[in-house]
Amino acid sequence: MLLLVSDMNHIKKRILSHVGLHLNQKLKDLNAMMQDLHEASKNETKSTAGDKHETSKAMMHLEQEKLGNQVKEIEFQLKEFNAVNFDTHSNQVVVGSLVETNLGYFFIATAIGKIQIDNLFVFAISNKSPLGSKFLGLKPNDSIEFNNLNYTIISVM
Repeated sequence: MLLLVSDMNHIKKRILSHVGLHLNQKLKDLNAMMQDLHEASKNETKSTAGDKHETSKAMMHLEQEKLGNQVKEIEFQLKEFNAVNFDTHSNQVVVGSLVETNLGYFFIATAIGKIQIDNLFVFAISNKSPLGSKFLGLKPNDSIEFNNLNYTIISVM
């Protein structure tokens, strides 16, 4: 499905909104889970079976660490995402580009995977991912091979 430049601009704005909302919602959900876990650990009462209590406490602590790491990762993704100047127009792929290839559309900024905007599927990938880093600097008509697939750049927005 080839898009006109005006359609690509509209789609890119919708993608930006979708990605921003997705990351903020994920952060909100993780923070709520952290709060729930914190409340659960405060309400944990020492049982007569001390070993069972200590095991439960240790499991909660591990879960808190895991969630804490996920929160840090999403905060980092949001910081990087918010630092990108998405209004910059370039004839080559840069961070923030919407890239049309012969094999689909790719939004190069942060990794959230496949998203649907109207009837268009777009893969939101990080510029640091193996495929995202190969796209950087390419221009229309440039090609790369990745995982035995040939990607040809059709347009960059």
